[in-house]
Amino acid sequence: MREDIITADLHTHLLEKRIKPEKYWKAVRKAGLQAVAITEHIEYNPRKAFERVFEKKPEDIMLISGMEMNTSAGHVLAFSHSPEIYEIPELQEKGVKLQKAYELCQANDIMLSFAHPWGFDYDSIVYVAGLSQLRRYAVHGNVGVEAYNGMIGELAESMLKSKWVKRPMGILSFFEKNKVTSKAGIGKIMGAVKKKFDKRAFDIVQRNLNAMEFGEEARFITAGSDAHSTSRIGCGVIKLKVDSEAAASERKFLEALKNKENVLWAGPPTIQIREGVFQKRKIGVKKMEVLAGLKYVAKKAILRGKRLKKKDI
Repeated sequence: MREDIITADLHTHLLEKRIKPEKYWKAVRKAGLQAVAITEHIEYNPRKAFERVFEKKPEDIMLISGMEMNTSAGHVLAFSHSPEIYEIPELQEKGVKLQKAYELCQANDIMLSFAHPWGFDYDSIVYVAGLSQLRRYAVHGNVGVEAYNGMIGELAESMLKSKWVKRPMGILSFFEKNKVTSKAGIGKIMGAVKKKFDKRAFDIVQRNLNAMEFGEEARFITAGSDAHSTSRIGCGVIKLKVDSEAAASERKFLEALKNKENVLWAGPPTIQIREGVFQKRKIGVKKMEVLAGLKYVAKKAILRGKRLKKKDI
């Protein structure tokens, strides 16, 4: 059976910034994606987002139905081979118990992945529920982890000014090389970033590194841009080696995603400069976008010391 390589962005939004479907698909095609998941926040009507992009969907690009749930343990991405995912109202309840959401998704063949597990203090599982809960579901359960989030990744890269040159021979090779490169770069932060930003810079880089490292331990991984604007679509991708059936079927694609041996790459968009060697593709990060991201992370971090006791999940 013929093998294909699918490049996918599994974390995108539409309605928060009022993106037009035509511009959404134009950005998807420009990013060179063969598959994309629409994972609108539950607060912004995931069904409406899916229906709008589905109406304009190109025939040659796979669209995965999904949403970004707001659970008792933070944000969790849900993926389905069918838009019937939107027929389960409990999944769109703010603060739904994680265990309840997990059981519902298991019963309805819906795939879950923790969004930005070390991302933002108020909506990421490690800060909301703790590392033990992440390990409970992502290692001992059947939930994946977003090993690379484009928003966090771009902020980290802006601190390191890394070229992200890698040779991704497989999932373990990818994470090992990212781990070494990132740790080497961390040492340069103190001399490269103004003193008042040193702690925040180190924290952002570490959040990105933690998710990548945990990907080795997790049952399976996902990656996506977390794009809220068209310019960000494709800034976080996953490359899967799949057979021809998985390249044409949403169900088969999601099944292939659960096997880490199929993952060739999870990170920023790349171009192959020679056999087996990839380099980060420039996507034109605007200075204002980076500053806005830093402001967002810093603002949420202030709440860390003021949080209420964690809810029982």
